[in-house]
Amino acid sequence: MITGLILISQILLFTFLQGFSDVNKRTARLSANIPLIKSNLVPLSFNDVEREDYTSAVIAIYELQDIRPLLDLYMFSYMRTCSMYDSTVKALGFDEIRVRYRQQRRALIRDIVLNQLTEKGLQKYIFSQTLKLPNKEEQAFFIEDVMEDLKEIDQSRLAGLGITPEQLKAWLNLAKS
Repeated sequence: MITGLILISQILLFTFLQGFSDVNKRTARLSANIPLIKSNLVPLSFNDVEREDYTSAVIAIYELQDIRPLLDLYMFSYMRTCSMYDSTVKALGFDEIRVRYRQQRRALIRDIVLNQLTEKGLQKYIFSQTLKLPNKEEQAFFIEDVMEDLKEIDQSRLAGLGITPEQLKAWLNLAKS
């Protein structure tokens, strides 16, 4: 309960601090998602929120010092988002290992690209890093996820990896040869 209240207060604080007079929903959504993503929760989507509703809720903060309309709007939107997320997960399947070890997987991929590892060096490094995972039964699945990510990596997938497009291009060229 307390964690939920802290998350809600962080969401409202980030949104309230946004410095855009045009009520920029994208900035608000991104700001609101920071504490949610850090807590490994479903990110918030405003797809079903009307601009007028959002504007009125923000105005209530500025003019009435009342956060309840914005809180209600966020709760409505978040509950819809969770419902859509559940439907998507049921349709596509959920890879718990991919989610649980997201940070380790991204760090491993970053190291592979930055250190220009290919073939045997790449396989040896992946194996040595995978041995550090606490759950031995999940190691094979983790390796599958890493290999899939490396196979599909391109410039559109660099966000959060700490890799520049030039570094990726150099690694891809090396891996092809």
